[in-house]
Formats: sequence, structure tokens, C-alpha cells
Amino acid sequence: MKATYTISQQDVGISARHPISIWPLLRLQNETVAPHDHAYHEICLVVRGSGWHLTGDRREKIDPGDLLVSSPGQVHSVEVSGHLDLFNLFYLAEWVFHDLQDYWEHPQLCMIFGASLLYKGQAAEPVGHLKLGDPFAAAAWRECEDLVAAVRNPVVSHLYLRATFEKIVALAGTAMELHADGRRPEVWRALHRIEAVIQSGEPFCPKVLARDSSVHAAHLARIFVQETGKSPMEFYQQRRAQVACVRLLNPLRSITDVAMELGYSDTAHFSRVFRRYYMMSPRDFRARHGIKPAGGSPQ
Repeated sequence: MKATYTISQQDVGISARHPISIWPLLRLQNETVAPHDHAYHEICLVVRGSGWHLTGDRREKIDPGDLLVSSPGQVHSVEVSGHLDLFNLFYLAEWVFHDLQDYWEHPQLCMIFGASLLYKGQAAEPVGHLKLGDPFAAAAWRECEDLVAAVRNPVVSHLYLRATFEKIVALAGTAMELHADGRRPEVWRALHRIEAVIQSGEPFCPKVLARDSSVHAAHLARIFVQETGKSPMEFYQQRRAQVACVRLLNPLRSITDVAMELGYSDTAHFSRVFRRYYMMSPRDFRARHGIKPAGGSPQ
């Protein structure tokens, strides 16, 4: 399946002020949404009606209580014969999962809603279709209505946005009763260690990962690549750039502040690494999300 168009973050209202956005209840009637992709993560909660969700070579029936999860660049479409009422929720995964230590006891939730931040390749594809069922679907519907009201409020509370979104994530996890994600425990411990290093701003050395594992360093490095598609150092650099994103969304922090907090040697080094993963400079990233440089001060 090839995308016929791409939806941008600006199209759905995602910005530094609104890292989570949602459209009011939408009705599709006797129509086909053409194959498309987008530059953000998306959740669709089906409330009423039915249809078909197409992604890759999969064609799945969708019914009330279904939750569709899409990642940036993933092409999908929807076919509706009759009507389909749904909520479309959009989010910046970097902002939602800025500190994965909050989710470490529930790795399956990271795999469903933020896998593109951790894993690359076919083995890491996020779950695209969850069936919540009652009463979880009804509870998620109420949370979506609350998010609509919150986004419309002139005063946007990031705390409220995050808390409400996390309730939807928790409902999905509870409904699915997911207890194991099939990942190698040695790799998950290594990811946990890398996350702790990034959040503290400490220097990172891949050799320290083996200290927390029962396997040899060389073997850990091999299975780490198999699971994530990257070496531990490559993953560290990628994840550190992701954490930088949410800090750059704070207009009170300068680019220099963010670079120093995350252990970069200087802003030039930070900009080079950031551009490698986001194809833009930290300054351009801020501009894309509606943050303008303060009068003449370094950003």
C-alpha cells in the first residue's frame, strides 16, 4: 500500500502548546479514506458503526470498542459501508514517553503506543488493532470527551493532557491483560539502564550494560541489535535525541541548557546529533512546534 497523501502535525493541531490533540467525534458515512500516512502517532477509538481498517497486507474488520494505533510513516486506510463514528487522537510520542521509567513496570504499553521510540524493524511493529470491549471502551470514550474539552480550553494544562492520555493507555493495557511482551529480559534491562543514564545526564559506556546482566558483553550487544535494530551506543544516541525533543518544547529552556543537561559537549555537537535523527536543527524543531526565539537571546 502506498500513501496518496501525508497529514502533517500542523494539520491536526499538534504543537508545543498542544503535544496531544484530538478531534471531536467524527462520522464517516459510505466512504473510503484513501491510503495515507502522517508525521505523528495516532489513536482511533471506534464508538459506533463498523468498517474495515487496511494497513500493509492486512484488512481487518473494525467494530465499536476497537482501538487503532498508527505510527509516523505507517500507511493505512479505512473503508466504510454504512457509518462509522470515531475519535481521532494525535500525540507526540516523545512528549508522552519523555521518561520511560514511569512505564517500566508495564513494557507492553510502550510496545503498543511508543514502539517506534524503542524498536525498529518488523519485529518491533506496534500493535495496530486492539479490542477493548466493555466497560473499557466506554471508559476510554469518556476520557476522549474530556480531552476534547481540555484541548478547547483557552488555558491548556499539560498535566491534565498527560494524565487523561495515560488513563486511555492504562485502559488498553488492562483490557488486553498483557503480562509479557516477548522481549528478551537482558535487553529490557539494558534499555532501562540506558534510560536512567540519559535522564541523569551521565556519560554512557556500553560496557556497563553487561554488569546488570548474566550474559557476556559481546553476546548482549548481539541480541540488543537483534531486538532493537541498533547497537547500544546507537540506541543511546537516538533515545537521547528523543528526550531532547520534549525539553526543547519548553520555551523557558535554551538550546544550550538542553545540550548541557543531556551531556552533549557543546551546542554544535548537540545540533549535529539531533539533525541526524530529526533531519532538522533544534532551532528548526522548535519553530515547527510554534516556539519563536526570544528577542535576540540564544535559543
